[in-house]
Amino acid sequence: MGTEFLMPKLGMTMSEGTIAKWYKREGEQVEVGELLVEILTDKVNMEVESPVSGQIIAILAGEGKVIPVNDPIAYIGQPGERHEPTASQALTAAEISNDIVSAPINFRQPFADVSGRVAATPAAKRLAREESIDLRQVTTSNPDGVLKEKDIRAVLATPLAKKVAQSEGIDLNVVSGTGLGKKIVRADVDKFLSSTPSQSTSTMQPLDGLRRVTADKMSTAWIAPHVTLNSEVNMSDLIQLYNNLLPSLEKRTGVKLSYNDLMVKVVAKALREHTYINARYLDAGIEYCDDVNVGIAVAMPAGLIVPVLKNADHFSLEQIAVKTTDLIRRARQGKLIPGEMSGGTFTISNLGKFGIDTFTPILNAPEVGILGVGRIVQKPISVDGMIEVHSMMSLSLSFDHRALDGAQAALFLHRICELCEDYRQLL
Repeated sequence: MGTEFLMPKLGMTMSEGTIAKWYKREGEQVEVGELLVEILTDKVNMEVESPVSGQIIAILAGEGKVIPVNDPIAYIGQPGERHEPTASQALTAAEISNDIVSAPINFRQPFADVSGRVAATPAAKRLAREESIDLRQVTTSNPDGVLKEKDIRAVLATPLAKKVAQSEGIDLNVVSGTGLGKKIVRADVDKFLSSTPSQSTSTMQPLDGLRRVTADKMSTAWIAPHVTLNSEVNMSDLIQLYNNLLPSLEKRTGVKLSYNDLMVKVVAKALREHTYINARYLDAGIEYCDDVNVGIAVAMPAGLIVPVLKNADHFSLEQIAVKTTDLIRRARQGKLIPGEMSGGTFTISNLGKFGIDTFTPILNAPEVGILGVGRIVQKPISVDGMIEVHSMMSLSLSFDHRALDGAQAALFLHRICELCEDYRQLL
């Protein structure tokens, strides 16, 4: 039967993972420590190594499948061992053909001359050579017995993909495969169908991967009774600090200071002073956190990811700039580790660079507060009875009303505005 390979738990809050990519096929050998599978969890792709050496005797979950933590996804054993699927595994066996796993193909000898060379077109030979396919194991329905490119591509398709293509009248020769080894899977056929001109101009995008994780977290967060407070702050003083520090900091570190770094510094200090909002709302009660761990919302093409700067209140502005630059860079590269995406106590979401003035940020549950940061704009304001033009910015604080009241949230937001308008309190 072999050794069960279970969906690993890669983070404290992880309950399920999505199979992003298998690096091995059934029947192939794998060594302990060798990359076996890539799993999407907590908004990042993690490469997982094999815990044992042996042969992949069964893959139970194909690419794109969402599997609960500690459920088996593969079996690793010795050559000759077989895995007898349970009733539930047998029911889903047909679905796995949507991925790299497919049923054995019954081959017959194609036409060959007396020297044993298989008759095939140049295109078929080239594709077979690129994909390491033995032409003698490819079947053809061509009357002349000559293998063509479409015959090779048929081998590179899962049974389910072939069935759908046949029912829809699609020539697999014009479909590009995205499975392991460029195998054509069901999703490739569906994508080809959706891109084919028809009376309908709509397409269906499966809710999977990072978009699915983001949607699930937003649904969970929206259960909390949100309240959002808005305030406008004069950023002229903080801009002066920014302009004073920018050249020297960039020269010393090679990192360009951002206004978001300034806001992390401001928020971290305010959280240390107002500990009631540095908290998480849990089933057991409200957890007031000793550490100030600030999450930074990072926009990705497929969804939102929030790397966390741990103990943010302990760092200087220069250290914050260096650390957040590194976190954001690796977040966009998908190279964060689970610990860098968990443990947050408060989140900052900055849409200023997109030209947004104000918005209602949604809580990053179970945190009880999130600050939305808008763009900086020049506005005329009254100062000591005189009209002056200053750099103004909108702040939007959303909070969980189950954990704190409006007056507490207002005090916290007021303190943030004070720190923005007098940077000397930060130093």
